[in-house]
Amino acid sequence: MTQTPLAIVSGASSLVGRYLLPRLLVAGYRVLALSRHPAPPAQPGIEWLQLDIGEQVKAVPLADGAIYIHLAPIWLLPALLASPHCAQLQRLVAFSSTSVLSKQTSPDPAERALAQRLAEAEAALGASGLHNWTIVRPTLIYGQNRDKNVAWIARMIKRFGFFPLIGSGAGLRQPVHADDLAAAVGRIVASPATAGRIYELSGGETLSYRAMVARIFRAQRLPERIVSIPPWLFAALLGVLRLLPRFRHLHLEMAYRMNHDLCFSHASASRDFGYAPRRFDQPLD
Repeated sequence: MTQTPLAIVSGASSLVGRYLLPRLLVAGYRVLALSRHPAPPAQPGIEWLQLDIGEQVKAVPLADGAIYIHLAPIWLLPALLASPHCAQLQRLVAFSSTSVLSKQTSPDPAERALAQRLAEAEAALGASGLHNWTIVRPTLIYGQNRDKNVAWIARMIKRFGFFPLIGSGAGLRQPVHADDLAAAVGRIVASPATAGRIYELSGGETLSYRAMVARIFRAQRLPERIVSIPPWLFAALLGVLRLLPRFRHLHLEMAYRMNHDLCFSHASASRDFGYAPRRFDQPLD
């Protein structure tokens, strides 16, 4: 009897994980889903294991012949590479971020530190001696109105009735839907040519930050109220917002990037495994 192949997914309760797990089941895998959070209701074909990789790396149940998809922060991966089972995995797909490139020279020390952590983790995988890995670097991820990017803008609009921009908001963006990333994982695993490669995975449309915000207004059927304000006033508003727990992660550099292009080509992904992401037509779906 042929044994059902196993897919191990860390960070399985993440936004990408929500789309990936059903796709793996359809593809014929049984799934071992790892998450720091309590397991959701049982589902046929999916076994949940509550586990914090950062503190319990030796407890990660890698299995020979399995595929391993690392949706957890990539800087947690190097500690896992010491396991002898890594060499016996059929494939290893790790999620990094285009921030490894875009935040290298950020004026904000925390953003430069993030870029360094990403780069060091990617380098550790490349130097591991493994040959079955692929790294993907998504751009701005959205989906299900649950992400930290588009959904945050939607909440701001709904709460205040307008959205503030520094200047014109002309910086270009390429939002990528979480389901397109989940689909990419399946194609990568099925494509031997992707082994040992790093791919930028951007969305199917390039639009300005202002145009992206306008789409989010329309998706909520709200009148478009985008207000361009000077940097000093934006800084004052941000200072007030940061008093609220849900907005404490915001800082000025994030706002200044509204006028900086953050664009990355996914041409190599399209060539190597047929990556074809959707347009930004339904930002809250």
